[in-house]
Amino acid sequence: ENKRISVIATNRTVNTHAFKKAITVAEVFELATQELVKMIDSGICDNNADDNVIRKIKHLVSPLFEAEADTLILGCTHFPALKGVIGEIFAPYGVKNIINTAKIGANTLINHHG
Repeated sequence: ENKRISVIATNRTVNTHAFKKAITVAEVFELATQELVKMIDSGICDNNADDNVIRKIKHLVSPLFEAEADTLILGCTHFPALKGVIGEIFAPYGVKNIINTAKIGANTLINHHG
């Protein structure tokens, strides 16, 4: 809506600027959050994220708060495990839409190959 989109992704995805290259109709703010991948790999998800985990995630993603984006793209298949927590963290900073790229990818595969 406001032509400002934030992306959290792995180091590799951010280094390739895949989302910046693909999205030309909005300003894109990318942030590598490899530590978030490690947290999810260790079993952390929406159901068990305590206050300490939430504080850590907030610190990891805080560079995107000043982007004032209304849309956040979860640019890694791990991140939907924390979609609820991530949504709550970003809501006070204007994010209304969270895009789950894992779901889009799965739907694309099903629709084209199913």
